[in-house]
Amino acid sequence: MPPVSRIFTTLIPTVPVVPAASPSPTTKDPAPLSTPPLPPAGGGGGSSTTHRSSGGDGVQAFANRGQEPAAQRQRRLFNALLAGEEPAAAAADLQALQRLALDTIQATFTNAFGTDGELKHQVGLKQADFARLGVAAAPPAVFGRRQPRDQQLDSLVFLLRTFRDPGEADTALRRTIFAKLAELGRQQDLAAILPYARHGTPSDLHHALNCLQAIANREGSPQPRGTLKDDPELGPLLARERLTADEERRVIEAVLQRGTIAGVKRHRGTNRNDVYFVTFAEGLPDGRGGRRPIRGVFKPERVYFGKDRAFFTREVAAYEFDKQFAKTGLVPPTVEGLADVGHGLELGSIQFMVPDSRPLGSSVLDYDRHFDAFRRTERFKEQERKLRTLLYIFSDPDKLPNNVIGTPNLQNILIDERERLWMIDNAYAMGAPPQEVSSAILPPPKSVTLSEELAAATGLRTRALMQVFISHQDAKRVAERTAKAVAKLKG
Repeated sequence: MPPVSRIFTTLIPTVPVVPAASPSPTTKDPAPLSTPPLPPAGGGGGSSTTHRSSGGDGVQAFANRGQEPAAQRQRRLFNALLAGEEPAAAAADLQALQRLALDTIQATFTNAFGTDGELKHQVGLKQADFARLGVAAAPPAVFGRRQPRDQQLDSLVFLLRTFRDPGEADTALRRTIFAKLAELGRQQDLAAILPYARHGTPSDLHHALNCLQAIANREGSPQPRGTLKDDPELGPLLARERLTADEERRVIEAVLQRGTIAGVKRHRGTNRNDVYFVTFAEGLPDGRGGRRPIRGVFKPERVYFGKDRAFFTREVAAYEFDKQFAKTGLVPPTVEGLADVGHGLELGSIQFMVPDSRPLGSSVLDYDRHFDAFRRTERFKEQERKLRTLLYIFSDPDKLPNNVIGTPNLQNILIDERERLWMIDNAYAMGAPPQEVSSAILPPPKSVTLSEELAAATGLRTRALMQVFISHQDAKRVAERTAKAVAKLKG
């Protein structure tokens, strides 16, 4: 296979850094993806509650909304929601904007080529609900100076951003929007589609993934790799002969997302998803004046019959949780990205391949005898206790014996030349297994020194991070297991 050098890099937003301070008792629970904006009527479904805010600048933008003209207020709201913000807003304003978007789509998609019929049908059902409720559309001035095509596409994206109920009425509308965006969508629309590929309904998952791939592979969409050397922050780091641990991590993350792919090799294993070993042109200092290439494991998220959740997001969530909260250093840097490994651009996880490492097990069941002496050391036992803590928090049964699988998979634990343990293949976790891993897997009380961040990583802080990648319920359970683990380990 020839070297692959294309990846779409503008899709992936920066992962939020969760503040270290505990949230105020008055902090609202972050709204799940499925927060419905529309009151129930006929086939509509939903709730009439005010659109909730997750905080930030969006709230301030609408704090004085009663003091400005309605059209100006609604334009601000439209642009904020279109950008993915969660501003405080009255239900009446939100519904007026939804009606405007519905009417715009119905009027401008004419089915001239026979491809708009289902979209117009689903939009018509929503329009009928709004008509029964007496909801009038916001004025067209909300669009500002947008061109007609941008009004069309922004209306589609706005509906995708705001009709988020998991019920069939909203799901059916989203399916038709995904199909139309697959035909016409822009790079900027990918950010609105991505949450549904991460943790939408099974229907959302399939159609969002197909939509993302269609847009990314359209002529002119892919962004070339190889721009890191010109980055004012990363360029100098890539040239240094020595890096701190934090600098090395930042370089690895950036290269996995934006580095130049020099080669790709498919793993010939029994994995449910395809696995590819990717070699990048950029490297890390080898300590002898040279560079060693950075390598990664790319797992494109494929769709298949019966699939009801994404797995790449769990790989990324495990890394982000450890980086921000647990700080064990056991999870290799892992990012999400769109890469072309021979089938066009596909969405998936890209995990750093730890150099000079080998599995703890000679097979999934048997420890490698080479590590017998090391396994008797306190250094190994300390790392294994941290590993057990993460396995419980993530509800990951695919490494050590537990109540879900019973047998271990020791080849998902690596040891490098510095005798550091690493957790790999972290997708079968956080709601993916049929039941939760028992707390029996946790180490004894007071046997693990918890980071201050982990001790504080319960409730809203954990959920705010995790539900970027996994469902609201799965994120809630991660937070609950974190609290239980902290309580038990504190004794």
